[in-house]
Amino acid sequence: MDDMRITRPEEKIIVIVDDDPSDLELFMEALSVIYNKNLIKVFNDSQMAAKYFDEIIDVHSSAGKIPSFVLLDINMPKIDGFEILKKIKSSPKLKLIPVVMFSTSIRKLDVEKCYNLGANAYVTKPLQFAEFKERIKKIFSFWMECNETAV
Repeated sequence: MDDMRITRPEEKIIVIVDDDPSDLELFMEALSVIYNKNLIKVFNDSQMAAKYFDEIIDVHSSAGKIPSFVLLDINMPKIDGFEILKKIKSSPKLKLIPVVMFSTSIRKLDVEKCYNLGANAYVTKPLQFAEFKERIKKIFSFWMECNETAV
């Protein structure tokens, strides 16, 4: 699978929202093998991510194409992942975007809250680099290759 890149006739945008620089580096390393980096929007600041989604929701904005997939951390300063998830899933324009929560939290309340807010999946972050990288590849393989989206 390491030599396989996802190619589609239409450009699909991936959004990653995570405040941990180490995790973001791992995301990019794992994804560079299977996906064009130019189509990945990374936000290490949850306020900037919220602004990005607000601009897409704004009917007068030319913010660009609606993302095909969002990978979202929960525990971030300023605006947490729950709020961003709520923003995405409460917008008629964005609610069909698959959102996968990717967090270190294994708290049942966090998992339930994410699903109640409309998350499509909840995946815990592994602590080991190799497992982290493999989990990222599996997530993106499923959501970008196997899953058909409405956006």
